[in-house]
Amino acid sequence: MFILPRVYSRHFPRLNIGLENRVLGSVFHKVQKRFSHEIPERLKKISTEKCPNFLNMVEYYFHNAVKVVEPTLLEETKKLNPKMCDGEITSRFNIIIEMMGKPDRFIEFYFPVKLDNGKFKMISGYRCQHSTHKLPTKGGLRYAPDVGVDEVKALASLMTFKCAAASVPYGGAKAGLTLDPKEFTVNELERITRRFAIELAKKGFLSNTCLGNNLLGANDINALGCVTGKPLNQGGINGRTGAAGRGLFFGTDVFINSEAWMSKLDLKTGWEDKTYIMQGFGNVGRHASINMSQAGATLIGVQRREGALYNKYGICPKELIKYIKEHGTMIGYPKAELYKGENVIYEKCDILAPCAIEKAITCENANKIQGKILLEGANGPITPAADKILQDKGILILPDLFINAGGVTVSYFEWLKNLNHVSFGRYNFKYEKDAHYHLLS
Repeated sequence: MFILPRVYSRHFPRLNIGLENRVLGSVFHKVQKRFSHEIPERLKKISTEKCPNFLNMVEYYFHNAVKVVEPTLLEETKKLNPKMCDGEITSRFNIIIEMMGKPDRFIEFYFPVKLDNGKFKMISGYRCQHSTHKLPTKGGLRYAPDVGVDEVKALASLMTFKCAAASVPYGGAKAGLTLDPKEFTVNELERITRRFAIELAKKGFLSNTCLGNNLLGANDINALGCVTGKPLNQGGINGRTGAAGRGLFFGTDVFINSEAWMSKLDLKTGWEDKTYIMQGFGNVGRHASINMSQAGATLIGVQRREGALYNKYGICPKELIKYIKEHGTMIGYPKAELYKGENVIYEKCDILAPCAIEKAITCENANKIQGKILLEGANGPITPAADKILQDKGILILPDLFINAGGVTVSYFEWLKNLNHVSFGRYNFKYEKDAHYHLLS
């Protein structure tokens, strides 16, 4: 229920005004006078900060959304409970908002791991379950040297709202390990992950089915559903790897083919003749680029940690992916120039997709953005101060809660597959059978 306000009030203010007038009418203004949610004092400065704390930024967006939906929710609650007085309605509303604004559970671990060279190293790990209003909680495990408490809490919060936007019945969660995966071998990473999972299970953050006093663990009939993103031969599902990137493409496709939205941006409908720049070329950026280029758009710029490439005539995503796999870097790719300007994301394009890190666009560089459509492929890539600047420039921003929900959606189907005990290969067989049936008919 806190997703639409962010889409309407944050990105499309004109649409929001029309929505209020059509749906709420005079009731909106009457209720708004009686009740008014306030953004906490400690968060008010976030709207102007150059580089706000990530967790504070997420909380600011949350409270800003609450201000928009409050009149509607209070009025609907009054209709459903006509015998409740205004004080009771307000009290119930406030406690729900307070519950949603803070994580339900958070735990921090320190544990030793033996490396391949025989030495030991202490590892820091975190797990946050933001909301347990629906179970199980859903959220991935991030390996990064800068992972910390605030980042894990912020990402868990976003996962709660993302699941709500996608109508996936999960609560939000997230985990993190403070390490650089490039500094460890595959065997070391496996030992670290296994140890972290054991620590989570000890504290009840990785559930086992309990039958009387017996913990079934891996022998539980539904054990495969405990973790998603698994290999196909271990209960995984086709398409999970590229799900987030395809979600970004299909979410954008709705607006790209809308005459109403494209006319506001002075663009034609459809992907043909659209140029785009991808910041980040990992799991999300690669698969989104493949789908966007196949639909007719032209990739003209790519930015990664080691540098940026630019070619106004187009870059083939599949060829670039192949080159990166063979060489471990995109530097030296023969069909594009190494970008030597200030930043490739400042170049003129129709679509800009920041798919790398949070707070990539701030008030210091927002005025330099020339893209007409901005896709939040990463979690929280735009700060509140930058958001206002981009809105004033008339840029269409598709928020991460909507455009970045492909991964959690496919994870949900993998979970259902495991709970329904669909055998390995059966979905493939059904797909082929249906395809042949439709071809013959």
